[in-house]
Amino acid sequence: MKEFMGTEEFYSTLESNEYGRKYLDLIRKVQSECRGLGIEEGYERHHIHPKSMGGVKSLEKNGVKLTTFEHCQAHVFLAKAFPCYKTLRMISALSRNQITQVSDLDRVTLEEVYGWSELRKQSVKLHSERLKGHPVSEESTKKRLETRRRRGIKPHSQKGAHWVYRETPEGIIERHLAGEKSYQEYLQQGFLPGSKKRCKR
Repeated sequence: MKEFMGTEEFYSTLESNEYGRKYLDLIRKVQSECRGLGIEEGYERHHIHPKSMGGVKSLEKNGVKLTTFEHCQAHVFLAKAFPCYKTLRMISALSRNQITQVSDLDRVTLEEVYGWSELRKQSVKLHSERLKGHPVSEESTKKRLETRRRRGIKPHSQKGAHWVYRETPEGIIERHLAGEKSYQEYLQQGFLPGSKKRCKR
């Protein structure tokens, strides 16, 4: 699946796809509510056409404000409409779970998406309390970890992560991989170990 595309191609691809139409229905419903783009507890701003796929950075032109649940749900629809590394990486970041292939989404239920959104709300709240200098109770931390364990979500870790890259006529393609198996698979596809872009910084 093509990862980078212009606005017209992005929307026409969505319209021709069952999950793409579900994604557009969700976005249009939210836009009809005229929520604005201001920061508000329980809401998250979302680029309709993801920047990493060619969408413009401006939220005024390419943004919408979603509830945390809607945001998680939108990325499930996007990943199913555009099954590629970038959309799977987005949903992995949202869910704090390893979604490495489209078949991983077959087991995702609405209940699980709701669970992700509740965990995100808890994370935002705890982070906000830390920034304000308020101590987070041990009970709150235990409750959050227990919820994650019960839902089978692994603790976020960089242990065993690898960078790989490949040079193409269009530029350098890089991937950040969590597991040894996917690392070996990318090496077999002609990727090289390391991160050329990061080395230049």
